[in-house]
Amino acid sequence: MKVYIENINFDNIDKLKINNLLEKNEIKEYIITSNGFFINKNNKLIKLKIIDDKIKKDKINDLNILIDKSYFVEDDTHYQVLPNYYIKNINIFIYKLRKQSKLNLNIEEFNNTIVDIYFYIDNNDNIKNYKDDLISFLSLLNLY
Repeated sequence: MKVYIENINFDNIDKLKINNLLEKNEIKEYIITSNGFFINKNNKLIKLKIIDDKIKKDKINDLNILIDKSYFVEDDTHYQVLPNYYIKNINIFIYKLRKQSKLNLNIEEFNNTIVDIYFYIDNNDNIKNYKDDLISFLSLLNLY
């Protein structure tokens, strides 16, 4: 699930402050058409199905958080798309405080501009179990 902190200004994010915590960097190529949403995975065009869930509001300390359990499911392989499509390459920087941690901080960029920042944990976990890690990340970024 994705966990968002309300009212984070992306302009205040300095990734260099947590560069030593970078676990990995992924680039995802999304293809958006009037026929659906696709991803280029290992040179295969996979249609994505969105499993949408309601966003829940909660609090951790004095922080308002939004919990989004929506996710994508890979549907079927396609070999072509309609002529009118849009490609969006998203660069995802994944940070962890510790190698074994189940909480990630994900920062997504498009054209070298931050477009999304969220914490990621398994849908079955409770974010409140990771309160200390979440606060640590925010403190390192001078956001808390």
